[in-house]
Amino acid sequence: MQVVELEEEQPFQLARQLLSQADALRLHQRHHHQLQLDFPNPLHPSHYILRSRGWAGQLTIGGLLIQLRPKIPLRNLFGMIETAYQFKGLHFFAGQGRIQSLEEIFSHLAELLTRGIQARLHQGLYREYLECQEDLPYLRGRMLFPPARRPQTLRCAYQEHSAGGMDNRILSWTLHCMRGFSFAQEATQRQVRQVYRLVSAAVEPTPVHAEECLNRPYHRLNQDYQILHALCRFFLEHSGPAAGPGDRAFLPFAVHLPTLFEGFVAHWLKAQLPAGLHLEVQHRALVEGSRGLAFHIDLVLRAGEGGEVLAVLDTKYKGDQEPSSEDIQQVVAYAVRLGTRRAFLLYPSARTQARRLRVGEVQVQTLSFELGGDLEAAGSVALGEVLKRVKYA
Repeated sequence: MQVVELEEEQPFQLARQLLSQADALRLHQRHHHQLQLDFPNPLHPSHYILRSRGWAGQLTIGGLLIQLRPKIPLRNLFGMIETAYQFKGLHFFAGQGRIQSLEEIFSHLAELLTRGIQARLHQGLYREYLECQEDLPYLRGRMLFPPARRPQTLRCAYQEHSAGGMDNRILSWTLHCMRGFSFAQEATQRQVRQVYRLVSAAVEPTPVHAEECLNRPYHRLNQDYQILHALCRFFLEHSGPAAGPGDRAFLPFAVHLPTLFEGFVAHWLKAQLPAGLHLEVQHRALVEGSRGLAFHIDLVLRAGEGGEVLAVLDTKYKGDQEPSSEDIQQVVAYAVRLGTRRAFLLYPSARTQARRLRVGEVQVQTLSFELGGDLEAAGSVALGEVLKRVKYA
């Protein structure tokens, strides 16, 4: 198989004989969210031009393996994943020096997930009482409405002690999607398929969104599901728009770097905030006068939970030297909507120039959370600037 490596933000020229037109069309149709593909034209007649759209991982098409390489050092990429998905309890990254590629992290996380699910299968899947409705020839539970004359069936509502609740549906669908991933070790793929067969026999796979892994209720009987759902969210969130049933040849694995950067910054800042401050993640603010139109604000800094809004923060996974007018307009609109005069734009590199701007009553400041060096030091600098500007005492 021909291997092509794409560096983040760098165009790559691929000789047209390495990719048939049919394969190129399939690549564009299935992976256009992850990869920009410019076809041969009079400006470059003998080759395609490929550009990554902010993903790190690998895609396959025909006899071509396309590897998307991030600019972020692997040790920092692993640290971001650990923080964003709260994997610290797994002690997975203690030996990160042995990991040489992004493929290996997917394999190791897949092994952790399948081993955790196997342990739960051995214990027994968590069951809960689910409300069911069914037409039956006999009464079960309660009858929903009076029967017609000489009814053949009764419409009944009853509770069933079942493993088909959302806790297990998340596991079943994640394994369903993972069956087509190309892991570094063949043994990992076999393990995924084996565990999938066991889980799907008890819980039919039905589509689940990554967001449904968040904010789930945990208690004594299902506490071990919390880390399993965190692992599931990682795979569902980063498997890419091509993930779906019945097409193993094109199912990639990849990390969506803008999503990872957003989650990493949010969790890092929440863990480091001084007492008395509260960081709200993904705040939804309705636009007054509209019918359901809303802003989805990355981060809102408050003086205590539910307290006064001190600032709004928006993460931008970009390497531009200057903030764009669109970025500034967006964060100013957020600040105006929430009635604060402070707004921050967070970029992943010091390459973006630090700027302090004023739009009406709103003061906008650009900050860098440098991902190329010491993450803790970079975060401390960014947080220090925020605290200084909001005059936190």
